[in-house]
Amino acid sequence: QSNQQGREISFTGLKLDDQVTVTLDIEYANGCSASVQKTLNLNEIVPQADFTATVSSCNADGTVELTLDNTSSDLDNVTSVQWTVTISGNVQNYTGNQVNLSGIASDAVIDVTLDVQFNNNCSASVSRTINVSDIIPQAIINAEVSACNDDGTVNITFSNGYSGDVNPMTTSWNVTIGSDVFTSDQPTFTTENINSGQSITASLDITFENGCTASDMQEINIDDLLPTAGFSAEISQCNNDGSYELTITDTSGNTDMVSWTISVNGTAQDYTGSPVIITVDQDDVVNVVQNVQFDNGCSDVNEQTININDLIPAADFTAEVAQCN
Repeated sequence: QSNQQGREISFTGLKLDDQVTVTLDIEYANGCSASVQKTLNLNEIVPQADFTATVSSCNADGTVELTLDNTSSDLDNVTSVQWTVTISGNVQNYTGNQVNLSGIASDAVIDVTLDVQFNNNCSASVSRTINVSDIIPQAIINAEVSACNDDGTVNITFSNGYSGDVNPMTTSWNVTIGSDVFTSDQPTFTTENINSGQSITASLDITFENGCTASDMQEINIDDLLPTAGFSAEISQCNNDGSYELTITDTSGNTDMVSWTISVNGTAQDYTGSPVIITVDQDDVVNVVQNVQFDNGCSDVNEQTININDLIPAADFTAEVAQCN
């Protein structure tokens, strides 16, 4: 414990895993006073080392250009930067806030260590293994049912699932559904009024702004894209009279409306919304019919039978010979 005065105070000999609680009391000239207390975790306020690795371009021979950028905290107060880069056992050292690596194999594995010195005599280090194939921009076909129509057909939206920082320059889609072929040069496009029960052959070719290209092809069953109803059931409470509270919760996701027909030993009751809580006995058999309307206009029905005995928490233990004397 230390009591200090003035606009600025200092402590010495602290460790990084120390937690410091500071209370500041202020008396103003107008007779007012104020107080504030904060707990400081030193690990959170000391400068940290960090970096990013990006593919800056793809070469005609299949190799890539790789850029390492120092993104450490408090960059304005950095006094020294040292990189250690290991590729296939070959160790190279670099300085500066940016390192450009040329002719790197697209399947290379690179070990990078960044050591940073700050002007307050603090230092920080970070090491990371980079799989180059993981940071090359990719084409990843995403397909989802964006709407179910009144006539039983569906609309399907296609998009690239790549979420990296490199923007596409050109996009080419070729989608075959039955005897119909759809093409587009847009990052996202939708096919409308498609009959379910069919299969899709989709291909995607992309050229990115860094010169890299990527392709993907997928076979997709439309029925696998349709949203499905689902729920969980658990005993949420054991009552003093020996009965139980059964909680049934919708797990479908993106729902517009959920309705239920729940039968306990043959006696049915209708419910809406989620969760639904009912009182049951140990030997009851509960039949649940779940009707879900999704926000894309699709619907689904899910029916399951629940034996309450299967959900009741049970005590158990194991026994083993720990030692023979």
